[in-house]
Amino acid sequence: MKGQVAKNEKKAAGPKVPPQVKWMILLASFSSIGYGYLTTVIGGAMLAAGYFALPFILAAIFYMSAVIALYFNFRNVKVDDERSAQTS
Repeated sequence: MKGQVAKNEKKAAGPKVPPQVKWMILLASFSSIGYGYLTTVIGGAMLAAGYFALPFILAAIFYMSAVIALYFNFRNVKVDDERSAQTS
């Protein structure tokens, strides 16, 4: 019949990916999904236990610590406009 392909004639769609790369892709997808899942469960457990403000307080603390870390790591980095203004 038209449009049907035998099982042994089917070819995989897309490029061939080595098995090592497939494992890296799989692990990367699970780790990013896992963090989102885990933090949602932890936040939900805190809310269910009656700690309504705690998830928001913790999020604010983590956010502020990230802002401080970014400042200390990049405070001496010059933007291209600043470099050209200093040389002229």
